Amino acid sequence: MKTVQKMTRTGLPMALLLLAASTASAAGDAPLPHTMTLITYNGRPATNIDAVRELGISIQSLNLDGLDNIATFLLRDIPLDPESEEEVVALVQSRVKDLDPNDLASVFRAQLYARRWDLKRVPALVINKGEAVLYGITDFEHALEIWQAREEQ
Repeated sequence: MKTVQKMTRTGLPMALLLLAASTASAAGDAPLPHTMTLITYNGRPATNIDAVRELGISIQSLNLDGLDNIATFLLRDIPLDPESEEEVVALVQSRVKDLDPNDLASVFRAQLYARRWDLKRVPALVINKGEAVLYGITDFEHALEIWQAREEQ
């Protein structure tokens, strides 16, 4: 019985010390944003998306050239002077069915967000829905490092 009481008396303070130490180290970890949204164009694609997404951050990469990309997809390999307009219409309609609705929505989302956040140029990586904007960066890992360094100051 004395052994159990002795372990409880010494074990409880030890457990509290371990809990306090783990809480302190968690509090000392670099902060993480909730969301990161990249508004970019074809010439500056996003990089290191998965590495940041694995941290539990909601990631979006939106391409302002998306509408051009969709048009290129729909019209690829169509003859300039087709024999039959119906053939062209049928081909384009079949390709429309292959489009991902999320791709279509992201085309307009990129424009909407650029206006909402009053972005001055692209690429622009927006953190926490407008809390911070990093211009010229398309690397999500690098953007996270910059944002964390600013937050720790």
